[in-house]
Amino acid sequence: MAYFTNFQDYLFLCSDLSSEEKQKLDNYLWILEYSGVSRIIAETVTKSIEKGGRPSHNPFRLFSAMLFAFSKHSGSLRRIEDSIRFDTRFMYLMEQKVPSYSTISRFYNNIVVARQREIFSCIMKEIVRKYNIDISEVFIDGTKLEANANKYKFVWKPRKKHDKLNEGLRSIISAYFHLPPGKKEFISKEVAQFLSMLKQKITDRNISVVSGSGHRQTQIVKDYHSLEKMLLKTLQYEEIEAICGTERNSYYKTDKDATAMCLKTDYYSGLGSNMHAAYSLQIVVSKGLILDYLVSQDRSDSKTFIPLLNNYHADYGSFPEKLCADSGYGSLDNYRYMAAEGIENYVKPQIWQKMVRGEYIDLYSFDEEQNLICLNGRKAVKLDS
Repeated sequence: MAYFTNFQDYLFLCSDLSSEEKQKLDNYLWILEYSGVSRIIAETVTKSIEKGGRPSHNPFRLFSAMLFAFSKHSGSLRRIEDSIRFDTRFMYLMEQKVPSYSTISRFYNNIVVARQREIFSCIMKEIVRKYNIDISEVFIDGTKLEANANKYKFVWKPRKKHDKLNEGLRSIISAYFHLPPGKKEFISKEVAQFLSMLKQKITDRNISVVSGSGHRQTQIVKDYHSLEKMLLKTLQYEEIEAICGTERNSYYKTDKDATAMCLKTDYYSGLGSNMHAAYSLQIVVSKGLILDYLVSQDRSDSKTFIPLLNNYHADYGSFPEKLCADSGYGSLDNYRYMAAEGIENYVKPQIWQKMVRGEYIDLYSFDEEQNLICLNGRKAVKLDS
């Protein structure tokens, strides 16, 4: 090893931070200090101490290092541990203390994940206050982020199948019991009760319910076994509908919170035509800063608009004066919401292109001189061919 051998031993490596870099880190720590995020961390740490033991690290310094890591790289917990061990900026933030990977993981799950919305709100409000940033004008946009789930194991809400099952249940149950007029839906508890009563009818007639090739079944026994199978299907459909909830129509077996969505970039066709497990991420931006966010299960951007603005109002105490967004957010409910809250509307309607091309002729009128007038009262100009 004539070229890669160290010929001189070093007691330590001289790699101090520059004064400019220290100033950046000090400013960063001052923002955290005055943001009030220390109160959130202290509350959570106090609860863990009450259960027994003592903290093996400075939780406030560890939080500053983790937050700094998210801004510099992927935020992988293993990479955060390496950064704290070898990066001088992280050594400065941690005062040269090196917590283990398991310590970082527990801190991340117990504090950062559990209280993330409060932490984000505190820090962003302090940044806006400290630098006197005008956030009266905001912009909203969103994207679909793929979940870490098996892309083939998605489940659709069985609406049509459940309706067909209810029709079958009604035809069997009504043959033996009186049903209220208009009764079209049956829950599993009701089906189980009818099944029990039907079994009692079979017992009273001294008929065996055993199925097999050696036994000839009567119609009531066949209906009993059909009702048994329908009860299992009813339980299955109710479980699927409970997981989906009222706001979505699908979920994934390996990530039940994820919804089947078309992504903007599809690694199969490139056209965004295949369904993938994903979440909808919406952000509010002003002056290049992300002021608020919303992670949603909704496939449509328009349905996330009002919940996102409600979060913004809860965090900042007021609505923005002006709001701009693309046509994906243009709906009547959203326009009414902005009008009611006094927000100046710059959200493009979904039919904008057709309106500009004049495809909605009912929106135009003629004046006394037979000139074509648009909704803004402007006269159409004839173009030379």
